[in-house]
Amino acid sequence: MKTRQSGIYVIPNVCRDDHLEVEAYCDTINGGGGWLVVQRRQDGSVDFNRNWIKYEEGFGNLTGEFWYGLRALHCLTGQGGWEMRMDIKYNDGRSIYLQFEQFKVALATEKYNLTIGGGYRGTTGGYPGNSLSSIAATHNGMLFTTKDNDNDQWTGGNCTVDITQPIGGWWFNNCWSINPNHLYSDLRGITQGSHFVGMKIRPRLSAPLQER
Repeated sequence: MKTRQSGIYVIPNVCRDDHLEVEAYCDTINGGGGWLVVQRRQDGSVDFNRNWIKYEEGFGNLTGEFWYGLRALHCLTGQGGWEMRMDIKYNDGRSIYLQFEQFKVALATEKYNLTIGGGYRGTTGGYPGNSLSSIAATHNGMLFTTKDNDNDQWTGGNCTVDITQPIGGWWFNNCWSINPNHLYSDLRGITQGSHFVGMKIRPRLSAPLQER
């Protein structure tokens, strides 16, 4: 997957036994390259307030905004060790990132339980700060929730619907610290002028990240 130019490439479909090939958007530049992009928000053109089936299957367009799909995330991260990186760009020109050494999505029967943690590094610089660096502590072990499948920790209802406006699915706790699938005009936990969010994964590098 490491090539000279970021873009859409055909990769082996590791999620099936029939050796089909699938398309994926690969980031070959940021963080040393080798990243498979699994989520992108950049202009608000795609509705992320989708149901459980859509979040399982994936939606959107690989050249624009999209969600790659929970089934694919499980199939990929269920084999070997994977790390996750999130790149965020702001309207004022700043770019920040956060990266975790461990990222794994469980089976559908386990509501796609999230494992995230290990070493962490990033350039958040305290802005927006705590909500970004606390992702592992807040969301590790959480089940995925959509508007029609409530698995969050909030006893008051469903985090995606029982608030001011309906939002996209996520591994909610009670109810965030962060949700890049929130309304594009209010990307929860990464607001204050953000206009691009890209979530990506790759096989974990041999050298561990340093704890922070």
